[in-house]
Amino acid sequence: ELERVSGREFLTRKKIYRPFLSIEEQNEWMGHSSDPKIGMFIEEIFTKSQYPELRDPFGGVLLKMSGWLNINEFLDGMASYFGERLILQEFDEKLLEKCADGWKYKTMTAKNLVFCNGLGALKTQFFNYLPFAPVKGEILEVAQDFDPDFIVNRGVFRVQLSKGIYRVGSTYTWHDLDIGPTETAKNEIISKLSDVVKVPIGAIKSHKTGIRPATKDRKPFLGKHPTEDGVYIFNGFGAKGVSLVPYFSKIMTQYLIKSQPIQTEVDIARYFKYI
Repeated sequence: ELERVSGREFLTRKKIYRPFLSIEEQNEWMGHSSDPKIGMFIEEIFTKSQYPELRDPFGGVLLKMSGWLNINEFLDGMASYFGERLILQEFDEKLLEKCADGWKYKTMTAKNLVFCNGLGALKTQFFNYLPFAPVKGEILEVAQDFDPDFIVNRGVFRVQLSKGIYRVGSTYTWHDLDIGPTETAKNEIISKLSDVVKVPIGAIKSHKTGIRPATKDRKPFLGKHPTEDGVYIFNGFGAKGVSLVPYFSKIMTQYLIKSQPIQTEVDIARYFKYI
């Protein structure tokens, strides 16, 4: 639907192949296939190697109803869709003023504020007490001569960007958050890719890093500020934002518009005792 309204293409529907590491895992997935809640995502289970280019001696599972989102293209599409309603400038909290009808920022007024600013929330006076646990991740774009019609996911993900070019990742580290791309992470990704794909890696086209706004209990932050009226947060999705945000944005919308409750496990009220 968002592709239609924005006139962009950013969602690639693609099956995922996940090689088994053992006979035990193979049997476990056989059992999963009888569970309708899991079986609905299983295209086929293989009990022997299907691809000479892969290390899958025990076979693997081919998953359906899957794919990947080109986030940059998605954000550009949404920016185009919202047009002048989207103010593309750095937010300076010092210019935020409380007024009779809510809040004023420069020439704009609003009844409510919803902070969706990732790790920027660590610097805001309203939510800097929340226990974020930033996680650094690194990814590579590599050339490799193996072009199956699926994503490989086993230790690392391998997503095709164009013929012979793949995005591979990702790492997770709670250290060195201010350091850019590292040799350690590059070597880790290459090693894990080699563990699953036999084909030699060609040139490394790019090496990128990012910091995920993860949380200590690995659950998002949703809800209202404990004392300030009209101040809310929608944040803390870590590495799962693409899959979790659509679900929780609906929860948040129903909370803001219809006062429907937020699940206790993601409501920031779980941390009010620490303020």
